[in-house]
Amino acid sequence: MAEIGLMAEAGCLYISDADRPIVDSKVLRRVLAYAKAFGVLVAHRPADPWLSAGAAASGGRVRLADGPAGVPAIAEKIMLERDLALVELTGAALLVDQLTTADAIDSFRRGRERGLPVTATTSINHLSFNEIDIGDYRTFCKVDPPLRGEDDGRR
Repeated sequence: MAEIGLMAEAGCLYISDADRPIVDSKVLRRVLAYAKAFGVLVAHRPADPWLSAGAAASGGRVRLADGPAGVPAIAEKIMLERDLALVELTGAALLVDQLTTADAIDSFRRGRERGLPVTATTSINHLSFNEIDIGDYRTFCKVDPPLRGEDDGRR
């Protein structure tokens, strides 16, 4: 774990491990508690690495027959539910980075309704495209997290 206190003194506004999820719940709990003590926001991308290992596309209905392995939408929801539980436990502020699935957005909304100090981002890619756009081996539509189904972008 980084020296959050020293970073806060230097003017750090938030901390993140970029696109690598913190899979150890005990470590994330400590990060959240430590960051809260210094008033620092934690940004975290929810993605269960065991469900998404080796995947390069959405795990939805539209898949390439012989294409890359898919990332199921539940991989995002599982990690987000864990993160929300730890936010509730610690009271720390969390920025959920790159929400892409309808189920995860529903979980996020429920957390906000409970008064949890959480905010979220998504990308213009996920608002503009969906898993159909990656068909026909359109590698320029390969993004991380992967493009999702049509219904995921409408919530």
